[in-house]
Amino acid sequence: MENVKGMQSLNLKETQLFGEFPDNIKKCSFEALDFSGNWIEGKLPRSLSACKDLEILDVGSNQISDSFPCWMSVIPRLEVLVLRPNKFSGQVAQLLNEEENACAFPSTTIVDLSSTNFSGPLPRDQWFKSLESMIFRDPDASLVMDHGVSGSLENYKYMHCGDHT
Repeated sequence: MENVKGMQSLNLKETQLFGEFPDNIKKCSFEALDFSGNWIEGKLPRSLSACKDLEILDVGSNQISDSFPCWMSVIPRLEVLVLRPNKFSGQVAQLLNEEENACAFPSTTIVDLSSTNFSGPLPRDQWFKSLESMIFRDPDASLVMDHGVSGSLENYKYMHCGDHT
């Protein structure tokens, strides 16, 4: 992806991509990457952290198996993070102990964690201070939004917490 200059957006949604992400991203000027609706598997490449201008990342509807991507918090302009439904899993509380402030997403306003297997508290006040929209759509999910002592829902514009039929 380093040889693509001047392109701000890459939309590969539902293009029947399969296999693993390349982990050799050295330079990246993309503002939006959409890989949703494919057959991508494995882990998210840590080299995506080189995409310092990235505002939107949608890897939804793939077969990605990974833990919560705290390492993405180094992407300063990331506003939208879509991880739904994939094979993400793990205890978020473990990450709290290991990377307490290393997992802050100060610019992120929209997060979609629907149909992932994350569990434990998701600390909004520590990790997602600008969050406006959150989507959980898994009736068996054990991930909960932790608002902490000072947390509230006043900044939210949209929150979906399951399929209510």
